[in-house]
Amino acid sequence: MKRLPLALAALVMLTACEPSPPATLVIGDSNTVGNSWVTMLGPNCTPDVWAWGGVGVFWGSSTYAGGISLSNHYETILADRPGAHVAVMLGTNDAVHTNQPIPTVAQLNTLAGQMVSAGAASVRWVTIPPLADTQPTAKRQRVADWNAAILATPNAVDLRSALGSTLDPSERVDSIHLSPEGHGALAYVAAGSPICQ
Repeated sequence: MKRLPLALAALVMLTACEPSPPATLVIGDSNTVGNSWVTMLGPNCTPDVWAWGGVGVFWGSSTYAGGISLSNHYETILADRPGAHVAVMLGTNDAVHTNQPIPTVAQLNTLAGQMVSAGAASVRWVTIPPLADTQPTAKRQRVADWNAAILATPNAVDLRSALGSTLDPSERVDSIHLSPEGHGALAYVAAGSPICQ
């Protein structure tokens, strides 16, 4: 892993020292696209949304969206949204559909710094939803490990209390994707989090 350029490191440290304002842009995957938890946050919290099913942070899903990832599309995402306060809820596709290593905190911080250099005013990582207990234990552990890395980043947003350690049948439409009830539970917790406050 290369060292961050001094200016980039300073940007990351600034983000670490000063809590970010409410999000103006949420970047997510299929659990964020469409009529999702983001649209349920309430009239006083209406961030813009960029989401694409199958998108990941570093690798994405090879099954969906051609393996698109934030790491190779962040400049395009931010091009029309200069100054955005970004909340990123990505990682499910990386954890479930690939065998790549879980990212380090340094890798997540480097990508956040690159996004700030590309025009974001701030970037914070958001924990990703759990999987159903029908998913293999190893994949559920990858999600837990991914969230552990997120929680070690500056100004991380912890939404794990919304859904528990596994998705209940009423909270999901399959073993990965949230039902309207699941989205509602996530929105309730997110509305009281730094995403909106």
